[in-house]
Amino acid sequence: MRNNITGRRKYADLHMHTVYSDATNYPEGLVKDCALLGLEIIALTDHDITKGYERAKKEAEKWNICVLTGVEISTEIYHILGLNFNINDKNLQELLVHSREYQDEIVKERISRLVNCGVPVTFDKVRAHFPEARLGKYNIFMTMLMDDECREYHSSKIPNELYSLYFKKGGIASNLKGMNYVDLEDSIDAIHSAGGIAILAHPFKEIEENDYIYHLDQLVKKGIDGLEIQPGFNGKNDRFRNYAEEKGLVLTYGSDYHGACMPQRLLIGRNGNLMDFSWLR
Repeated sequence: MRNNITGRRKYADLHMHTVYSDATNYPEGLVKDCALLGLEIIALTDHDITKGYERAKKEAEKWNICVLTGVEISTEIYHILGLNFNINDKNLQELLVHSREYQDEIVKERISRLVNCGVPVTFDKVRAHFPEARLGKYNIFMTMLMDDECREYHSSKIPNELYSLYFKKGGIASNLKGMNYVDLEDSIDAIHSAGGIAILAHPFKEIEENDYIYHLDQLVKKGIDGLEIQPGFNGKNDRFRNYAEEKGLVLTYGSDYHGACMPQRLLIGRNGNLMDFSWLR
């Protein structure tokens, strides 16, 4: 975790996922791809789990690329990226365990809705396909593509049609209410207690334009350290970049890459993702 790049500017992608949450890449392959794209510093930020870090760090030594510790914590409204923390911090790891338990319950509720519509998917099937992963809706979706019974049930539809029908906004297994999540402030505090920084992930997806200043001010009061910029979304990041620069917050760059299953691509070195790492300890 500690390194010799403090204060230097590097090409970075600090938001990506692996098979340990809801993506298709193993840590080793992801690190190799990042190195070949010219990235210098990356962070694996699987949802609510840090299992991929050691594998990524070992692979990174072959490619002369720096891997920071990272995680994306699921709170009720916001997703919070923790970066450059002590991965063995007991308090943070306990919070992540609780978050994964809550996410299991959300997955079970989604599956219940699917079963009520006749889809032959079960929690046991999902867990069997992803025995070490933090489970989420995309794990259900991928199980439906891999399971023989589910494939036969949906033989007339392509993957994008299935995902839209069940999991996008308005879908049968979307828009759950009344579910439990780890607390936002507890998540930020746990990241800080582990020596890391807390970043608001993809803010333009979370905060409406007409009241963004109020919400960002509240997040700053709760201890958020910075905001994420996701290149490739035209001017949607501009107001958040301006706010961060005005308030002296950290700006990070991330792709939110999940592999072939989602449209986001890894960031490419020398393509608008040069980061100031003066905050790095």
